[in-house]
Amino acid sequence: PPRPGDERSECFHYIVTAMGAWRGFQAAQDNRKDVTCAVALADDGKSYTIEAAIPLKVDGLYDYSAPGAYTFNIMRNPFYENSFQSKERIGWAPIFNTAQLPESRGLVVLE
Repeated sequence: PPRPGDERSECFHYIVTAMGAWRGFQAAQDNRKDVTCAVALADDGKSYTIEAAIPLKVDGLYDYSAPGAYTFNIMRNPFYENSFQSKERIGWAPIFNTAQLPESRGLVVLE
């Protein structure tokens, strides 16, 4: 559940860069426990692969470990210039304004 006084929708949010830096946000704010992340840059330097293990439960922060349907998205912000905002957002599910909105997430089912 969201933290007391937090008006944002319930979710945990991890950001990973092409260089392998990562950070947790929302329910996962600054969490580093049980998260592993590795990034491999392609030989041509034009693409990269991220392999990450993200916990479904972190004591005191969130618990999505129970079987059920959960919203989910993976988003990529390609940057082609020195700018804070990407001109494009690419997502596993369509993204409407920001990936933090529930309508910008697909559905996964844990059994």
